[in-house]
Amino acid sequence: MMSSESTLWYLKNFSFFECLSESEFEEFARLAQLQVLPRKGFVFYSDDDGEYVYFLKRGHVKLSRLLPDGKEAILDVVSPGEFFGQIESRQRGTETSEDVVEALDEALICVFRRTDFEKILDENPKLNREVLKQVGDRFLRFQERMIDIAFRDARSRVASFVLRYATEIGYLTHQEIAYLTSLSRQTVTVHLNEFRDAGLISFDRQGISVLDADRLKHVSS
Repeated sequence: MMSSESTLWYLKNFSFFECLSESEFEEFARLAQLQVLPRKGFVFYSDDDGEYVYFLKRGHVKLSRLLPDGKEAILDVVSPGEFFGQIESRQRGTETSEDVVEALDEALICVFRRTDFEKILDENPKLNREVLKQVGDRFLRFQERMIDIAFRDARSRVASFVLRYATEIGYLTHQEIAYLTSLSRQTVTVHLNEFRDAGLISFDRQGISVLDADRLKHVSS
């Protein structure tokens, strides 16, 4: 964990908390701790003990759920400025499951006890609205992915995914993209190679870059 001075500085540069007054912010910062999660490092939390809320300051993390049969279901990719973890106990389901957070690159996380954070939300309606907005945005992102899976063919599904996750996709393997698009790894690789050969994208070990967004949007439609 980092010093209180470091915590205060990093939170000062976190746009999510700009709605707080100076005194509210200082009180809030005293409740936070900073944690560095190395690349491929993990955080585990279960439905039974959602004790913490995590805000991602730097890096990218992958949210997955370990299913009873031992398989992994990738839920989302979190970018800087977003949070993960349970906000309210009533959000947790009745079935036992375990969520896994894996850092795709080195990540800096601000950690709060859930009970402390809920108290701050009760006292700060503006921050509460920010949280609800982000929850809504994440649900919309999930909904869009489900629509892609239901109604798009494999080629347009991969194109849509590349456009939507242009920032994060450099940290994802072809297999992880396959999980998120409900396709096989081989199918993802075939279409990424096709897009590269057509000059729509480029990629190497560092990631994927969109070269022609307009043409890629046409493929995704």
